[in-house]
Amino acid sequence: MIGRIFTVGGLTLVSRLTGFARDIVLAAVLGAGPVADAFFVALRLPNHFRAIFAEGAFNAAFVPAYARIRKQSGADGAGIFADRVFTLLLASQVVLLAAALAHDPGLEARARALSQELRCLVCQNQSIDESNADLAHDLRVLLRQRLAAGDSDRQILDYVTTRYGMFVLLDPPFAPVTWLLWLAPPVLVLGGGGALLLRARRRRADQAIPELTREESARAALLLGDRR
Repeated sequence: MIGRIFTVGGLTLVSRLTGFARDIVLAAVLGAGPVADAFFVALRLPNHFRAIFAEGAFNAAFVPAYARIRKQSGADGAGIFADRVFTLLLASQVVLLAAALAHDPGLEARARALSQELRCLVCQNQSIDESNADLAHDLRVLLRQRLAAGDSDRQILDYVTTRYGMFVLLDPPFAPVTWLLWLAPPVLVLGGGGALLLRARRRRADQAIPELTREESARAALLLGDRR
């Protein structure tokens, strides 16, 4: 179990470091401005379309129906069917967007900010704001319900951590229950560095030239021509 904890903690640390390096590169290359905004919007579009098409469930239902209608009614009938389906999809997206914009923008901004602080327990390396998992969706709905009920951000985070534990926080506080999570990486680094240092010193000591005995010194003097 300890080995697995260290493995998960080490891989999580590597993930955080590589994510930090990625953010540094993006900030250095794109900077802050419209180009960076356009990049991050484009980055979120695939997840948005995955959500629209229900993670492939739409394709599984649409393609057989389209093929059957094309076989029965020809290309014209299949085209009409596809136009109706995508018109319905567009209309539903417009209605949902209008409903979202009708809500209090302040509450929505708080909900998005809180969503970015909570870990998806299914994906683990994503926040619930980014994840398309069912549990992440349920947590997003829960956040909005608690906000609408008048809870503060701190009350909502306390409520979620009470139900799911500190692991649900992407940036957990330094507390007794999270000491292992915070201290394991530096302890591993320091312990590994100390072990390597001790090994290097022992190797140096093993390679040290021992002192010569009297007989060896005399023989060496004869070989070197020292007749004293």
